[in-house]
Amino acid sequence: MAEIDVVILLMRLNELLKEASLINEVKDHIRGLQTELKSMCSFLREVDEKRGDVINEAAEGIINLTRDADHVINMFICSMRRKQKGRSDSLRKHQQQLMETLCGFESNIAKIKLRVREIYSNQTKYGVITSTQFEEVDDNLIARSGRGERGPIVKEPYILRRDHVMHMLLDHLIKGELQLAIVSIVGAGKTTLARDVYSSVYIKNYFDCYAWARMPSGYKSYKEVLKALLKCMMPPNASTVMMDEDGLRRTLRNYLINKKYFIVIDDISSESWEDLKEVFPDDGNGSRILLAGIVTGQNIYHFDIPLLDKEERWELFCQRAFEDGNCPLELEQVGRSLVDLSHGRPSAILLLAGLLSKKEKTYLVWLKLEADLLRSLLAQCHSKSLKYQVLHRTIFSNSYNGSPHLKFCFLYFGVFPKDFEISTRQLFQLWIAEGFIQDNAEAIAEGYLEELVDKGMVIMVRRRSNGKIRTCRINSCLLTIIKRTAGEARFLQVGLYHGYPNSLRVDFQRNAINEDSADFINLEALSLHSRSLLCFAPGNDHLTQQLDKQIGFSFRLLRVLDLSFVVLDHLPHGIGNLIYLRYLRLNVPSLRSIPSSLCNLSNLYTLDMPSSHISCSPDDIWKMQNLRHLNFGSISISDPHPGKDCSSLACLYHLSTLSPRSCTQDVFGSLPNLQTLRIFGDLGSHHRVLSKSLIELHCLKSLRLAREADSSEQLPMVLTDFQFPPSLTHLTLWNIELKDDPMPTLEKLPNLQVLKLKHNSYWGRKLTCSSGGFPRLQVLHLKTMQWLEEWTMGMESMPSLVCLVINPCAYLRRLPEEIWHLKSLCKLELWWPRPELKSRLREIEEMDQYDILIYPSGLLELD
Repeated sequence: MAEIDVVILLMRLNELLKEASLINEVKDHIRGLQTELKSMCSFLREVDEKRGDVINEAAEGIINLTRDADHVINMFICSMRRKQKGRSDSLRKHQQQLMETLCGFESNIAKIKLRVREIYSNQTKYGVITSTQFEEVDDNLIARSGRGERGPIVKEPYILRRDHVMHMLLDHLIKGELQLAIVSIVGAGKTTLARDVYSSVYIKNYFDCYAWARMPSGYKSYKEVLKALLKCMMPPNASTVMMDEDGLRRTLRNYLINKKYFIVIDDISSESWEDLKEVFPDDGNGSRILLAGIVTGQNIYHFDIPLLDKEERWELFCQRAFEDGNCPLELEQVGRSLVDLSHGRPSAILLLAGLLSKKEKTYLVWLKLEADLLRSLLAQCHSKSLKYQVLHRTIFSNSYNGSPHLKFCFLYFGVFPKDFEISTRQLFQLWIAEGFIQDNAEAIAEGYLEELVDKGMVIMVRRRSNGKIRTCRINSCLLTIIKRTAGEARFLQVGLYHGYPNSLRVDFQRNAINEDSADFINLEALSLHSRSLLCFAPGNDHLTQQLDKQIGFSFRLLRVLDLSFVVLDHLPHGIGNLIYLRYLRLNVPSLRSIPSSLCNLSNLYTLDMPSSHISCSPDDIWKMQNLRHLNFGSISISDPHPGKDCSSLACLYHLSTLSPRSCTQDVFGSLPNLQTLRIFGDLGSHHRVLSKSLIELHCLKSLRLAREADSSEQLPMVLTDFQFPPSLTHLTLWNIELKDDPMPTLEKLPNLQVLKLKHNSYWGRKLTCSSGGFPRLQVLHLKTMQWLEEWTMGMESMPSLVCLVINPCAYLRRLPEEIWHLKSLCKLELWWPRPELKSRLREIEEMDQYDILIYPSGLLELD
């Protein structure tokens, strides 16, 4: 895994070449060093799976060399930027020192290359089978083209089957007596099924509150489970973090009293349930608890997940392995033999199908894979559960080694906890900050993730309206393999090996703190080599005190810092010292102003503090020239000063959530490349300025306008006053309480593809869409339009519409007949339709042209 260090150093050298003040002699040495490093990558890729002291010695030499060079170059870049206004002779002297250092690196590389050539010339002795020539690394190794936006998602049979099983379980949960019901899920895929149920629209609309927690293995205390449940339902605060277990039990029980709640606890045993069950009140209002695990006890209903039968396994495999879903006759026998090895486990079938979909589809290739799998199973396993692990490990090894450009991105999933639902926006920002993807290219990151999903290595959980993946997760068996592989390669260290404090390694550049290590980890020991530190354990006194004292002073070389699981009272001391930071995510609910020291982090790409509401930000925020993602619970930004050195944030791509009082022409005019913007607050009072300033955002693609819930004294919004930029493709309006029909204004936006009118955005009774309006609209959501009775459309309106959601539509008598003439329309979702509209939808559904979802459905019809 030394290859990642070389690739990141190559990127740093590219960054160094962009320094305009560099003299030509220094640039020549940098290019020479790049050439030498590129030639090493082929060797590193080929020996990645080999073992032996000589090979390890050469790889270790490359790792140490590249990390030393990376440190020197980082120091030089920061020093150069501080001295840009200094004397030219001082700058030249500084560059001369760098040139001498680079010469030393080149000399050391030459020595390593001699050793590598010796290894190549003794291939049999060292076990390396390769060409004798050095090959340069592909410049596009981590910059391959991403995919474009996906079209409408068509559900395949396996997904439809999963939906059916989910509805069977929902039927048990929602129907029945009003007293508290407890359901235990048993069988393969119980966590996935629990996730499907928990994320379903039924749960969100039927229950007052809902929460998810996983039982950590080997824990005798239930503090973390109780904290996780509270975190799902209550805003984070320091008091719950510091509570003892009894306090957490009381707080959770008091919160749930008189509420209709839905609770999921994953990986729970009968013993643990007996210890926890008194926390959950039974108020006879239809509350439900779902336990993913084999739990016995009084009044517990057991739901057995049906395994895939032989033909269902084969159908699932073919759907994923072949583009047309059909297996050639000559491959069917060996294909069925391969599928039989999965023992009906969907995750193993998907991983196998993903691997074979990318391999050559010949009998000999597939037969060789079957032989490899059988050899591994016979040699390594002695029980059914172990067979499952070995099968995953063997298929993983084939997929992993066959995707060199995805290795680093895939191993990085090891930082996340088991069954953690991962935000793709956060994931992509981390990949970019770590240097796995060049040029801040989210499109490339999206392509990588889609490829990993296609290979069955990553599970897609939810998609956005435009078809892109919103959240994903990793199969728990694969996650164990990833963490082991990443640790052996010195790529990533997660918590502690084998659970013992003295097993912590201090020479890893990437470290993740988990629940097992939070109580006794020694942060100072990790500080010398750490470039990335991520914490996925709620803070305690021991950890929080160390973070406050150590982060800003001992971890000077950090590039990535994520402490979002730890509720902090204030910013860690010395945070402004971390000048190399590219990614910073913190959880500081009490923070109301940004200190100027934070604005000194000139390399920062992502500043993410969603629990902080900033009423005052310093002028120095305009100095953060590399900032790409700025995310707060709310933030006010003052107008830039023209006389200052930096009066624009040219790289800013995403801004959330901006206060309406900061939505001035001066602010928006200084954000020339902003693409995503969320605004929340008293929109009415700032309506005049906001409506005229949006047009300044020439690159804006996605806009969300949300009004504070308490709007009784706010001025009304008039949408006709707004000058929306023509570049807009996604628009969400939330709680803006329009009195006039918004469609005549919005239908004129030439590039609008997704429109969501949510939570009392319109209080009228009629919507009118003109002929030819909404020329590119693909997705339309009409939500909580309580009084909507009539909707009319002209011919050729919304010609590209794919998906329509109306929730609720209790007074809407019918849909426009023009809807049924749209050739692109394939999905409709309606909540609580009137009987005549529901009857019409059932007639249309029989045409089998549309995917029509009516809630509540016949299966879950509520009294």
